[in-house]
Amino acid sequence: MYFTACLKSVPKGYMRRSPGPGEGYETMRLLLIRTTLGISLFRKKSRDKARPPFSPPTDLLYLASVLEHEGVAVTVLDSACEENPLEAIRRHAAASDAVVLSVHSSNPQETGNLARIIRDQAPDVPLILQGPYCGIRPSGVLQEIPLAQISISGEAEFIVQPLLAALAGSRPLADVPGIYYRDHTAIKKGRDLVENPDLDALPFPARHLVERYDYGRFNGVHLTRPRLTSIVTSRGCPFHCRFCTTHVHSKTFRKRSPGNVLAEFQEIQHMYRSVMIEDRNFLADPKRAHQIFEGLIANGSILELLITGARVDTAQRDLYQKMKRAGVKFISYGLESGVQETLDYYHKNITLEQTRSAVALAAEMGIITWGNFILGAPHETADDIRQTIRFACSLPLDIVFYRTLAYQQGSDLWDEAVERGNIGEDEDAFILADSQRNLSPFTAADLTDLGRRATHAFYLRPQYLARAFYRTVRQRDPTMVKTLCALL
Repeated sequence: MYFTACLKSVPKGYMRRSPGPGEGYETMRLLLIRTTLGISLFRKKSRDKARPPFSPPTDLLYLASVLEHEGVAVTVLDSACEENPLEAIRRHAAASDAVVLSVHSSNPQETGNLARIIRDQAPDVPLILQGPYCGIRPSGVLQEIPLAQISISGEAEFIVQPLLAALAGSRPLADVPGIYYRDHTAIKKGRDLVENPDLDALPFPARHLVERYDYGRFNGVHLTRPRLTSIVTSRGCPFHCRFCTTHVHSKTFRKRSPGNVLAEFQEIQHMYRSVMIEDRNFLADPKRAHQIFEGLIANGSILELLITGARVDTAQRDLYQKMKRAGVKFISYGLESGVQETLDYYHKNITLEQTRSAVALAAEMGIITWGNFILGAPHETADDIRQTIRFACSLPLDIVFYRTLAYQQGSDLWDEAVERGNIGEDEDAFILADSQRNLSPFTAADLTDLGRRATHAFYLRPQYLARAFYRTVRQRDPTMVKTLCALL
Protein backbone atom coordinates (compact mmCIF):
# COMPACT_ATOMS: atom_id res chain seq x y z
CA MET A 1 0.00 0.00 0.00
CA TYR A 2 1.30 3.43 -0.88
CA PHE A 3 -0.96 5.31 1.51
CA THR A 4 -2.27 4.02 4.81
CA ALA A 5 -3.34 7.09 6.79
CA CYS A 6 -6.68 8.85 6.53
CA LEU A 7 -7.12 12.58 6.13
CA LYS A 8 -8.37 13.90 9.45
CA SER A 9 -7.50 17.57 9.65
CA VAL A 10 -6.31 20.29 7.33
CA PRO A 11 -3.81 22.99 8.35
CA LYS A 12 -4.87 26.40 7.14
CA GLY A 13 -3.07 27.48 4.00
CA TYR A 14 -2.39 24.00 2.65
CA MET A 15 -5.61 22.11 1.96
CA ARG A 16 -8.66 24.13 1.06
CA ARG A 17 -11.22 21.50 2.09
CA SER A 18 -11.43 19.19 5.08
CA PRO A 19 -12.61 15.63 4.35
CA GLY A 20 -15.88 14.61 5.92
CA PRO A 21 -16.22 11.90 8.55
CA GLY A 22 -14.91 8.59 7.31
CA GLU A 23 -13.46 10.06 4.15
CA GLY A 24 -9.95 9.12 3.06
CA TYR A 25 -7.51 9.79 0.27
CA GLU A 26 -10.15 8.99 -2.34
CA THR A 27 -11.78 12.35 -1.58
CA MET A 28 -8.72 14.27 -2.76
CA ARG A 29 -8.43 15.79 -6.23
CA LEU A 30 -4.96 16.52 -7.55
CA LEU A 31 -4.07 18.39 -10.72
CA LEU A 32 -0.66 17.67 -12.31
CA ILE A 33 0.50 20.13 -14.98
CA ARG A 34 3.38 19.86 -17.43
CA THR A 35 4.43 23.40 -18.24
CA THR A 36 5.87 24.30 -21.63
CA LEU A 37 9.52 24.00 -22.63
CA GLY A 38 9.21 26.05 -25.81
CA ILE A 39 7.43 29.26 -26.67
CA SER A 40 5.39 30.69 -23.82
CA LEU A 41 1.70 30.02 -23.37
CA PHE A 42 1.29 33.76 -22.92
CA ARG A 43 2.06 34.78 -26.49
CA LYS A 44 -0.89 36.31 -28.29
CA LYS A 45 -0.30 35.25 -31.90
CA SER A 46 -1.28 31.74 -32.93
CA ARG A 47 2.00 31.25 -34.80
CA ASP A 48 3.83 31.79 -31.50
CA LYS A 49 1.96 29.11 -29.61
CA ALA A 50 4.01 26.52 -27.77
CA ARG A 51 4.44 23.38 -29.84
CA PRO A 52 3.16 20.11 -28.41
CA PRO A 53 5.93 17.92 -26.95
CA PHE A 54 7.04 14.80 -28.80
CA SER A 55 6.30 12.41 -25.93
CA PRO A 56 4.09 12.36 -22.80
CA PRO A 57 5.23 13.56 -19.33
CA THR A 58 6.35 10.18 -18.01
CA ASP A 59 7.45 11.59 -14.64
CA LEU A 60 3.98 13.00 -13.96
CA LEU A 61 2.33 9.79 -15.15
CA TYR A 62 4.39 7.76 -12.69
CA LEU A 63 3.32 10.10 -9.90
CA ALA A 64 -0.29 9.94 -11.06
CA SER A 65 -0.22 6.14 -11.07
CA VAL A 66 1.03 6.00 -7.48
CA LEU A 67 -1.75 8.39 -6.46
CA GLU A 68 -4.44 6.47 -8.31
CA HIS A 69 -3.41 3.19 -6.69
CA GLU A 70 -4.74 4.63 -3.45
CA GLY A 71 -7.92 6.06 -4.95
CA VAL A 72 -6.86 9.71 -5.34
CA ALA A 73 -8.61 11.46 -8.23
CA VAL A 74 -5.92 12.76 -10.60
CA THR A 75 -6.03 14.98 -13.67
CA VAL A 76 -2.96 15.50 -15.88
CA LEU A 77 -2.77 18.56 -18.12
CA ASP A 78 -0.07 18.74 -20.80
CA SER A 79 -0.38 22.48 -21.26
CA ALA A 80 1.16 22.81 -24.73
CA CYS A 81 -1.21 20.12 -26.05
CA GLU A 82 -4.34 22.01 -24.99
CA GLU A 83 -6.22 24.12 -27.50
CA ASN A 84 -6.96 26.71 -24.80
CA PRO A 85 -4.37 25.87 -22.12
CA LEU A 86 -4.96 28.80 -19.76
CA GLU A 87 -8.70 28.22 -19.73
CA ALA A 88 -8.17 24.49 -19.05
CA ILE A 89 -5.73 25.23 -16.22
CA ARG A 90 -8.11 27.72 -14.60
CA ARG A 91 -11.04 25.31 -14.85
CA HIS A 92 -9.25 22.30 -13.39
CA ALA A 93 -7.40 24.29 -10.72
CA ALA A 94 -10.70 25.61 -9.37
CA ALA A 95 -11.88 22.02 -8.80
CA SER A 96 -8.63 20.69 -7.29
CA ASP A 97 -7.38 20.32 -3.72
CA ALA A 98 -3.72 20.71 -4.73
CA VAL A 99 -1.81 21.48 -7.92
CA VAL A 100 1.57 20.08 -8.94
CA LEU A 101 3.59 22.10 -11.49
CA SER A 102 6.61 20.71 -13.34
CA VAL A 103 9.66 22.97 -13.50
CA HIS A 104 12.67 22.70 -15.81
CA SER A 105 15.84 24.77 -15.99
CA SER A 106 14.55 26.53 -19.09
CA ASN A 107 11.08 27.45 -17.83
CA PRO A 108 10.95 28.66 -14.17
CA GLN A 109 9.54 32.03 -15.27
CA GLU A 110 6.80 30.34 -17.30
CA THR A 111 5.92 28.19 -14.28
CA GLY A 112 5.83 31.30 -12.08
CA ASN A 113 3.38 32.93 -14.50
CA LEU A 114 1.12 29.88 -14.33
CA ALA A 115 1.33 29.93 -10.55
CA ARG A 116 -0.09 33.47 -10.55
CA ILE A 117 -2.97 32.43 -12.80
CA ILE A 118 -3.78 29.47 -10.56
CA ARG A 119 -3.55 31.61 -7.43
CA ASP A 120 -5.96 34.17 -8.92
CA GLN A 121 -8.42 31.40 -9.76
CA ALA A 122 -7.95 29.34 -6.59
CA PRO A 123 -6.49 31.51 -3.80
CA ASP A 124 -6.16 28.68 -1.26
CA VAL A 125 -5.03 25.75 -3.38
CA PRO A 126 -1.55 24.48 -2.39
CA LEU A 127 1.01 24.77 -5.20
CA ILE A 128 3.66 22.04 -5.28
CA LEU A 129 6.67 22.15 -7.58
CA GLN A 130 8.45 19.10 -8.99
CA GLY A 131 10.81 18.36 -11.85
CA PRO A 132 14.51 18.63 -12.74
CA TYR A 133 14.83 22.27 -11.66
CA CYS A 134 13.69 21.41 -8.15
CA GLY A 135 16.58 18.99 -7.83
CA ILE A 136 19.04 21.64 -9.02
CA ARG A 137 17.65 24.51 -6.94
CA PRO A 138 15.53 22.85 -4.24
CA SER A 139 15.14 25.93 -2.04
CA GLY A 140 15.89 28.56 -4.68
CA VAL A 141 12.93 27.50 -6.79
CA LEU A 142 10.59 28.56 -3.96
CA GLN A 143 12.26 31.97 -3.94
CA GLU A 144 11.81 32.30 -7.71
CA ILE A 145 8.20 31.10 -7.54
CA PRO A 146 7.02 32.64 -4.25
CA LEU A 147 3.40 31.56 -4.68
CA ALA A 148 4.36 27.89 -4.31
CA GLN A 149 4.49 26.24 -0.89
CA ILE A 150 6.53 23.08 -1.52
CA SER A 151 9.25 21.88 -3.88
CA ILE A 152 9.94 18.18 -4.35
CA SER A 153 13.68 17.78 -4.81
CA GLY A 154 13.66 13.99 -4.91
CA GLU A 155 11.71 11.37 -6.83
CA ALA A 156 8.09 12.29 -6.18
CA GLU A 157 6.71 8.76 -6.50
CA PHE A 158 8.53 7.61 -3.38
CA ILE A 159 7.41 10.44 -1.08
CA VAL A 160 3.74 11.02 -1.88
CA GLN A 161 2.44 9.10 1.13
CA PRO A 162 4.19 11.22 3.80
CA LEU A 163 3.61 14.37 1.78
CA LEU A 164 -0.15 13.85 1.56
CA ALA A 165 -0.26 13.01 5.25
CA ALA A 166 1.53 16.30 5.96
CA LEU A 167 -0.87 18.26 3.75
CA ALA A 168 -3.70 16.69 5.71
CA GLY A 169 -2.19 17.75 9.03
CA SER A 170 -1.38 14.31 10.38
CA ARG A 171 2.38 14.64 9.88
CA PRO A 172 4.75 17.63 10.02
CA LEU A 173 6.28 18.79 6.74
CA ALA A 174 9.66 18.69 8.44
CA ASP A 175 9.28 14.90 8.60
CA VAL A 176 8.69 14.49 4.84
CA PRO A 177 11.80 13.34 2.93
CA GLY A 178 12.97 15.00 -0.26
CA ILE A 179 11.12 18.31 0.03
CA TYR A 180 11.66 21.98 0.81
CA TYR A 181 8.71 23.96 2.14
CA ARG A 182 7.65 27.45 3.04
CA ASP A 183 7.10 28.16 6.74
CA HIS A 184 5.83 31.75 6.87
CA THR A 185 8.82 33.76 5.56
CA ALA A 186 11.38 30.97 5.97
CA ILE A 187 12.16 28.12 3.56
CA LYS A 188 12.92 24.90 5.39
CA LYS A 189 14.09 21.43 4.44
CA GLY A 190 12.42 18.11 5.15
CA ARG A 191 14.29 14.91 5.88
CA ASP A 192 16.97 13.59 3.54
CA LEU A 193 15.67 11.25 0.87
CA VAL A 194 17.50 7.99 0.24
CA GLU A 195 17.22 6.82 -3.37
CA ASN A 196 15.07 3.72 -3.70
CA PRO A 197 16.98 1.08 -5.68
CA ASP A 198 13.86 -0.98 -6.47
CA LEU A 199 12.28 0.64 -9.53
CA ASP A 200 10.24 -2.54 -10.08
CA ALA A 201 8.17 -1.52 -7.05
CA LEU A 202 6.60 1.35 -8.99
CA PRO A 203 3.31 0.85 -10.83
CA PHE A 204 3.38 1.52 -14.56
CA PRO A 205 2.65 5.13 -15.63
CA ALA A 206 -1.02 6.17 -15.79
CA ARG A 207 -1.07 6.61 -19.56
CA HIS A 208 -4.85 6.72 -19.73
CA LEU A 209 -4.71 10.23 -18.25
CA VAL A 210 -3.16 11.65 -21.45
CA GLU A 211 -4.91 9.51 -24.06
CA ARG A 212 -6.61 12.62 -25.43
CA TYR A 213 -3.28 14.08 -26.57
CA ASP A 214 -1.55 13.34 -29.87
CA TYR A 215 2.18 12.66 -29.42
CA GLY A 216 4.88 11.70 -31.89
CA ARG A 217 4.98 14.95 -33.89
CA PHE A 218 8.11 17.02 -34.52
CA ASN A 219 7.42 20.58 -35.67
CA GLY A 220 3.91 19.44 -36.50
CA VAL A 221 5.00 16.42 -38.56
CA HIS A 222 4.36 12.83 -37.43
CA LEU A 223 7.69 10.99 -37.46
CA THR A 224 6.26 7.77 -36.01
CA ARG A 225 3.20 5.61 -36.35
CA PRO A 226 0.25 7.34 -34.69
CA ARG A 227 -0.36 6.54 -31.03
CA LEU A 228 3.04 7.06 -29.44
CA THR A 229 3.87 6.70 -25.78
CA SER A 230 7.12 6.58 -23.80
CA ILE A 231 8.80 4.24 -21.35
CA VAL A 232 11.64 4.61 -18.83
CA THR A 233 13.48 1.39 -18.00
CA SER A 234 16.35 2.88 -15.99
CA ARG A 235 17.27 6.05 -14.15
CA GLY A 236 20.60 7.81 -14.07
CA CYS A 237 23.70 7.05 -16.12
CA PRO A 238 26.97 5.27 -15.27
CA PHE A 239 28.93 8.00 -17.08
CA HIS A 240 29.59 11.60 -16.05
CA CYS A 241 29.91 14.00 -18.99
CA ARG A 242 30.96 17.49 -17.96
CA PHE A 243 27.92 19.24 -19.49
CA CYS A 244 25.33 16.83 -18.05
CA THR A 245 23.15 17.12 -14.91
CA THR A 246 21.76 13.58 -14.86
CA HIS A 247 23.70 12.74 -11.70
CA VAL A 248 21.87 15.57 -9.87
CA HIS A 249 18.48 13.95 -10.44
CA SER A 250 19.60 10.34 -10.02
CA LYS A 251 22.82 9.87 -8.10
CA THR A 252 23.12 6.20 -9.00
CA PHE A 253 22.40 4.19 -12.14
CA ARG A 254 19.37 2.01 -11.40
CA LYS A 255 17.74 -0.47 -13.75
CA ARG A 256 14.39 -2.18 -13.86
CA SER A 257 14.49 -5.94 -14.34
CA PRO A 258 13.95 -7.26 -17.88
CA GLY A 259 10.80 -9.08 -16.75
CA ASN A 260 9.29 -5.90 -15.33
CA VAL A 261 10.11 -3.97 -18.51
CA LEU A 262 8.62 -6.67 -20.74
CA ALA A 263 5.42 -6.69 -18.69
CA GLU A 264 5.02 -2.97 -19.35
CA PHE A 265 5.62 -3.45 -23.07
CA GLN A 266 2.89 -6.10 -23.05
CA GLU A 267 0.49 -3.60 -21.50
CA ILE A 268 1.52 -0.85 -23.92
CA GLN A 269 1.01 -2.77 -27.15
CA HIS A 270 -2.74 -3.06 -26.58
CA MET A 271 -3.12 0.73 -26.95
CA TYR A 272 -0.07 2.07 -28.81
CA ARG A 273 2.01 1.43 -31.93
CA SER A 274 5.15 3.47 -31.20
CA VAL A 275 7.21 3.64 -28.00
CA MET A 276 9.94 6.14 -27.18
CA ILE A 277 12.53 4.68 -24.76
CA GLU A 278 13.57 7.72 -22.73
CA ASP A 279 16.46 6.24 -20.74
CA ARG A 280 19.60 8.33 -20.59
CA ASN A 281 21.60 5.26 -21.62
CA PHE A 282 19.33 2.37 -22.53
CA LEU A 283 22.13 0.12 -23.85
CA ALA A 284 24.51 0.70 -20.93
CA ASP A 285 23.99 -2.89 -19.78
CA PRO A 286 24.22 -4.96 -23.00
CA LYS A 287 23.23 -8.22 -21.26
CA ARG A 288 20.01 -6.63 -19.97
CA ALA A 289 19.32 -5.08 -23.39
CA HIS A 290 19.72 -8.49 -25.04
CA GLN A 291 17.20 -9.98 -22.59
CA ILE A 292 14.65 -7.24 -23.27
CA PHE A 293 14.97 -7.53 -27.06
CA GLU A 294 14.78 -11.33 -26.88
CA GLY A 295 11.60 -11.05 -24.83
CA LEU A 296 10.03 -8.64 -27.31
CA ILE A 297 10.85 -10.98 -30.18
CA ALA A 298 9.49 -14.02 -28.33
CA ASN A 299 6.28 -12.14 -27.47
CA GLY A 300 5.72 -11.20 -31.11
CA SER A 301 5.81 -7.48 -30.35
CA ILE A 302 4.53 -5.23 -33.14
CA LEU A 303 5.68 -2.02 -31.48
CA GLU A 304 7.89 0.50 -33.28
CA LEU A 305 10.69 1.47 -30.88
CA LEU A 306 12.68 4.70 -30.66
CA ILE A 307 15.84 4.71 -28.52
CA THR A 308 16.65 8.29 -27.55
CA GLY A 309 19.71 7.70 -25.38
CA ALA A 310 22.53 5.53 -26.72
CA ARG A 311 26.32 5.60 -26.65
CA VAL A 312 28.43 4.54 -29.61
CA ASP A 313 30.69 2.38 -27.46
CA THR A 314 27.86 -0.11 -26.86
CA ALA A 315 27.45 -0.98 -30.55
CA GLN A 316 27.67 -4.74 -31.09
CA ARG A 317 26.57 -6.51 -34.26
CA ASP A 318 24.57 -9.23 -32.50
CA LEU A 319 22.87 -6.63 -30.27
CA TYR A 320 21.96 -4.40 -33.21
CA GLN A 321 20.64 -7.36 -35.19
CA LYS A 322 18.43 -8.22 -32.25
CA MET A 323 17.33 -4.57 -31.93
CA LYS A 324 16.18 -4.57 -35.54
CA ARG A 325 14.21 -7.82 -35.10
CA ALA A 326 12.60 -6.42 -31.93
CA GLY A 327 11.20 -3.41 -33.77
CA VAL A 328 13.79 -0.67 -33.18
CA LYS A 329 13.30 1.86 -35.96
CA PHE A 330 15.22 4.83 -34.57
CA ILE A 331 18.29 5.44 -32.45
CA SER A 332 19.72 8.73 -31.18
CA TYR A 333 23.36 9.22 -30.25
CA GLY A 334 25.09 11.93 -28.28
CA LEU A 335 28.01 12.41 -30.70
CA GLU A 336 28.82 15.97 -29.56
CA SER A 337 31.87 16.63 -31.77
CA GLY A 338 34.01 15.53 -34.69
CA VAL A 339 37.19 16.54 -32.85
CA GLN A 340 38.74 14.05 -30.43
CA GLU A 341 40.16 16.82 -28.24
CA THR A 342 36.65 18.18 -27.70
CA LEU A 343 35.23 14.74 -26.88
CA ASP A 344 38.00 14.31 -24.31
CA TYR A 345 37.25 17.76 -22.87
CA TYR A 346 33.61 16.74 -22.34
CA HIS A 347 34.72 13.44 -20.72
CA LYS A 348 32.67 11.48 -23.26
CA ASN A 349 35.05 8.51 -23.14
CA ILE A 350 34.39 7.64 -26.79
CA THR A 351 36.46 7.85 -29.96
CA LEU A 352 35.68 9.09 -33.45
CA GLU A 353 36.27 5.56 -34.76
CA GLN A 354 33.64 4.18 -32.35
CA THR A 355 31.23 6.79 -33.67
CA ARG A 356 31.89 5.81 -37.28
CA SER A 357 31.43 2.10 -36.50
CA ALA A 358 28.22 2.52 -34.50
CA VAL A 359 26.47 4.79 -36.99
CA ALA A 360 27.53 2.59 -39.92
CA LEU A 361 26.25 -0.52 -38.12
CA ALA A 362 22.88 1.06 -37.36
CA ALA A 363 22.57 2.27 -40.97
CA GLU A 364 23.42 -1.22 -42.23
CA MET A 365 20.55 -2.58 -40.12
CA GLY A 366 18.16 -0.06 -41.63
CA ILE A 367 17.73 1.78 -38.33
CA ILE A 368 17.16 5.53 -38.64
CA THR A 369 20.04 7.39 -36.97
CA TRP A 370 19.98 10.76 -35.21
CA GLY A 371 23.24 12.44 -34.26
CA ASN A 372 23.37 15.26 -31.69
CA PHE A 373 26.29 17.71 -31.82
CA ILE A 374 27.32 20.54 -29.50
CA LEU A 375 28.91 23.79 -30.69
CA GLY A 376 30.75 26.28 -28.51
CA ALA A 377 33.22 24.52 -26.21
CA PRO A 378 35.59 27.04 -24.56
CA HIS A 379 38.61 25.92 -26.58
CA GLU A 380 36.79 25.38 -29.91
CA THR A 381 38.07 27.23 -32.96
CA ALA A 382 36.31 27.93 -36.23
CA ASP A 383 38.34 25.11 -37.77
CA ASP A 384 37.16 22.72 -35.01
CA ILE A 385 33.53 23.54 -35.81
CA ARG A 386 34.13 23.08 -39.53
CA GLN A 387 35.74 19.72 -38.75
CA THR A 388 32.67 18.69 -36.71
CA ILE A 389 30.37 19.68 -39.57
CA ARG A 390 32.49 17.72 -42.08
CA PHE A 391 32.52 14.73 -39.73
CA ALA A 392 28.72 14.78 -39.44
CA CYS A 393 28.38 14.89 -43.21
CA SER A 394 30.78 11.94 -43.57
CA LEU A 395 28.52 9.70 -41.48
CA PRO A 396 25.44 7.85 -42.79
CA LEU A 397 23.23 9.80 -40.39
CA ASP A 398 19.58 10.38 -41.25
CA ILE A 399 18.97 13.24 -38.82
CA VAL A 400 21.37 15.72 -37.22
CA PHE A 401 20.84 18.36 -34.58
CA TYR A 402 23.34 21.06 -33.68
CA ARG A 403 22.86 22.86 -30.39
CA THR A 404 24.77 25.54 -28.56
CA LEU A 405 26.67 24.35 -25.49
CA ALA A 406 24.56 25.04 -22.39
CA TYR A 407 26.04 25.61 -18.96
CA GLN A 408 23.50 24.07 -16.58
CA GLN A 409 23.65 24.37 -12.84
CA GLY A 410 24.69 21.03 -11.38
CA SER A 411 27.07 20.20 -14.22
CA ASP A 412 30.85 20.22 -13.92
CA LEU A 413 31.09 22.94 -16.57
CA TRP A 414 28.76 25.18 -14.56
CA ASP A 415 30.74 24.69 -11.35
CA GLU A 416 34.01 25.49 -13.12
CA ALA A 417 32.54 28.63 -14.71
CA VAL A 418 31.31 29.81 -11.29
CA GLU A 419 34.77 29.26 -9.83
CA ARG A 420 36.29 31.36 -12.62
CA GLY A 421 33.72 34.10 -12.08
CA ASN A 422 32.15 33.74 -15.55
CA ILE A 423 28.80 32.81 -14.00
CA GLY A 424 27.33 34.11 -10.76
CA GLU A 425 25.95 31.59 -8.27
CA ASP A 426 22.53 33.29 -8.27
CA GLU A 427 22.17 33.56 -12.06
CA ASP A 428 19.85 31.55 -14.26
CA ALA A 429 20.50 27.82 -14.07
CA PHE A 430 20.63 27.51 -17.87
CA ILE A 431 23.12 29.75 -19.69
CA LEU A 432 24.24 29.37 -23.30
CA ALA A 433 27.90 29.59 -24.21
CA ASP A 434 28.80 33.13 -25.22
CA SER A 435 32.06 35.02 -25.76
CA GLN A 436 30.66 37.97 -23.79
CA ARG A 437 30.92 35.79 -20.68
CA ASN A 438 34.18 34.15 -21.74
CA LEU A 439 32.30 30.86 -22.00
CA SER A 440 33.15 30.37 -25.68
CA PRO A 441 35.20 32.04 -28.41
CA PHE A 442 31.91 32.75 -30.22
CA THR A 443 28.85 34.81 -29.35
CA ALA A 444 25.58 32.97 -28.71
CA ALA A 445 24.17 34.52 -31.90
CA ASP A 446 27.17 33.28 -33.91
CA LEU A 447 26.72 29.74 -32.57
CA THR A 448 23.01 29.76 -33.39
CA ASP A 449 23.80 30.91 -36.93
CA LEU A 450 26.55 28.30 -37.31
CA GLY A 451 24.13 25.58 -36.22
CA ARG A 452 21.48 26.76 -38.66
CA ARG A 453 23.92 26.85 -41.58
CA ALA A 454 25.36 23.46 -40.64
CA THR A 455 21.84 21.99 -40.59
CA HIS A 456 21.03 23.26 -44.08
CA ALA A 457 24.42 22.12 -45.38
CA PHE A 458 23.77 18.58 -44.10
CA TYR A 459 20.27 18.15 -45.48
CA LEU A 460 20.73 19.85 -48.84
CA ARG A 461 23.63 17.62 -49.95
CA PRO A 462 22.86 15.73 -53.18
CA GLN A 463 23.88 12.39 -51.64
CA TYR A 464 21.53 12.94 -48.69
CA LEU A 465 18.62 13.89 -50.93
CA ALA A 466 19.27 10.83 -53.10
CA ARG A 467 19.28 8.58 -50.03
CA ALA A 468 16.04 10.15 -48.77
CA PHE A 469 14.41 9.59 -52.15
CA TYR A 470 15.60 5.96 -52.26
CA ARG A 471 14.26 5.16 -48.80
CA THR A 472 10.94 6.83 -49.56
CA VAL A 473 10.33 5.11 -52.92
CA ARG A 474 12.13 1.77 -52.72
CA GLN A 475 11.69 1.05 -49.01
CA ARG A 476 8.30 2.79 -48.73
CA ASP A 477 9.51 4.70 -45.69
CA PRO A 478 8.73 8.46 -45.75
CA THR A 479 10.51 9.24 -42.47
CA MET A 480 13.44 11.13 -43.99
CA VAL A 481 11.14 13.22 -46.20
CA LYS A 482 9.00 13.99 -43.17
CA THR A 483 12.12 15.01 -41.28
CA LEU A 484 13.13 17.41 -44.05
CA CYS A 485 9.66 18.97 -43.94
CA ALA A 486 9.90 19.37 -40.17
CA LEU A 487 13.41 20.83 -40.07
CA LEU A 488 13.78 22.98 -43.16
